[in-house]
Amino acid sequence: MTTFHRIWFGDATIPERYEQYWRAWQRQFPQCRFVTWTDADIDRLPLSRDRLQEFTSHATRADLARYEILHAEGGIYLDCDIRPHLPFAVDDMTSRLTVCNETEATDYCSIGFIATPPGHPLFLELTNHILQSPIDETRPNVSTGPWLFGAALQRHPHRRLPPAAFYPYLYDEPLAATRMRDLDQTFGVHIWGGSWLTPAAKQDIALKLLGKGDIAETAAIVARLDGPWAQDAAAMIDTIRDIREKTLQVGPALFPDLAIRPHDRPAFEFAKVVDWLLSQDADRMVWQIGAADGTLVDPLRPALVNYDPPAVLLEPNPHLFAMLKQAYAGNCNSRLLPVAYGTRAGTLILNAIDPARAVALALPDWVLGISSVYDDRKALGGKTIDAATTERIHRCIDRIPVPVIDHPMMLAEAGGRAPDILVVDAEGMDREIIDDILVQGARPQVIHFEIQCLDPADQQGLLAALAEHYAVIAFGNDMTAYRHDVMLDYARALYVEHGLPTIFAGAVAGINGLA
Repeated sequence: MTTFHRIWFGDATIPERYEQYWRAWQRQFPQCRFVTWTDADIDRLPLSRDRLQEFTSHATRADLARYEILHAEGGIYLDCDIRPHLPFAVDDMTSRLTVCNETEATDYCSIGFIATPPGHPLFLELTNHILQSPIDETRPNVSTGPWLFGAALQRHPHRRLPPAAFYPYLYDEPLAATRMRDLDQTFGVHIWGGSWLTPAAKQDIALKLLGKGDIAETAAIVARLDGPWAQDAAAMIDTIRDIREKTLQVGPALFPDLAIRPHDRPAFEFAKVVDWLLSQDADRMVWQIGAADGTLVDPLRPALVNYDPPAVLLEPNPHLFAMLKQAYAGNCNSRLLPVAYGTRAGTLILNAIDPARAVALALPDWVLGISSVYDDRKALGGKTIDAATTERIHRCIDRIPVPVIDHPMMLAEAGGRAPDILVVDAEGMDREIIDDILVQGARPQVIHFEIQCLDPADQQGLLAALAEHYAVIAFGNDMTAYRHDVMLDYARALYVEHGLPTIFAGAVAGINGLA
C-alpha cells in the first residue's frame, strides 16, 4: 500500500483549507495510507531526531524530516498546500524517483511533491549532508530545500514530471491564471500562499498580482498586513472592484456582444466552471448518468474529490460499477447505483464491455467507456474504427440485462433534489435522457453531455431544446450547456475579481473607449 506523507511542525493548528486538501487527496486515492508527521513523531526518525530538536526553523526541520521519512518508508510526499486534480497510477509513480519542479530549470528542484521507492540512496545522502554540515536556517531554500535537492538530483537517475503536473502557475501569478490554462496533465495544484515571505516581499507580490489584474488574491494578502501601506492597498482594491462592477452595469447594454473568443474558451471548460460553482456552495446536487469507472476521462472527478458534494452516480455496466465503488470509496455524499436511466422503469439489454478482456486484447483505454444499448453506432457498430479492432471489441462484450430507473425513482434516490449539475454519457441515449429531465421541469445550472454517439438530427434537436435557457459550448466530443444566469455570474466573477474580461471584453473595451 502506497503511503502519502505530509509534515506539520510547530504549535499552530493546521489551517482548515490544508485539511480540506488532505481529505481530498484521501478521496482521490482511497486505497492508500495517509500520514501526517508532527513534532510528536520525531522519535520515529532516529537519524534526524537530535538535529530536528536543535533547529528552530520549521521549514528547515520539515526538509530534513521529509528526507529521512522518504528514505525509510518511500511513498509520496506532498506539501500541505497542494490540492488534488487528476488521478495518477500511484504504483507507477513510486516505482522510481519522481520529482516535479515549478519551472523547467534543473539547477534546483521543488520539494513539494516527491515520489520514491523506499531506501533510495538520494535521501540518505541528503539526510547525512544536513546532519554533518553547518546549516543557515535563514535560507532553507538553499541550505536544505530546493537548491540542495536539485544539486543532489543531478547525481541520481530520476523521472522529472513537467511543471504543469503540480505547478500549473507560478508564485507571482494568481491562482486564476489556471482558468486560462490546459490542466489535462495536472495531478495537483500547488496553491502559492507565500507564508515564508517577509512583509516587504508580500507587498511586492501583492503589487505584482494587482498589476496582473487579480484583486481577490491581492486582497487576501493585504488583509494579513498592517500599517498605512495595507490601508492604501485595500482602498485601491475597493476602487478597482467598484469600477469593474459599474463597467458591467453599463457596458453590456451598450456593447451587447457577449461571444466567447477562442482564447477564452479554456476558462469555460466544464471542470473549471463546476469548481467555481462548488467553491461558492458545495451543497449542489450532482447527477451523473453513465459514470463509468469514476476515473476514465471523467470531467466530474476533480469536483467530486475536492468538494464531495451530494451526488447520485449511475453506471449499469457491472464491471465498471465495481471499479466505480472503489474510486469513490472515500466520498461520503455520493450515492452509487448499478442501474441505467430511462423514460420508463424496467430492464434493458446492455452491450457491456469487460475491462479485463479489453486489457488482455491490448485495446485502447477508451474502449472501456463505450458500453451501450446500441450495437450499430460508432465504435460498437464499426463505424469509426477498422474491422480488426471492431472484431476485438466484440470479443469483450457481454450482453446483459440491467435495471432501469425513471425520473421519479432517480429523484427519490437524490432525496427529492433535482440536479444542479448534470453529466450524461450514455453512448447514444444522451438526448433522450436530457429531454426527459428537462420535461420534468428541472433546469440544471450546468449540463455536460457527449455528442459523439448522437446522430446530427439528435444533436440539433437537443440544441434546440436547450436554446432558450442555456449557452452551449462544444469541446471535442462533448458539449457543455450553461444556464444563462450561471454563465453571466461566472464571467462577472472572472472579470471583477480576477481581471479576466472573457465575454465582457467588447463591453470593457467599449466603455474604456468612451472615457
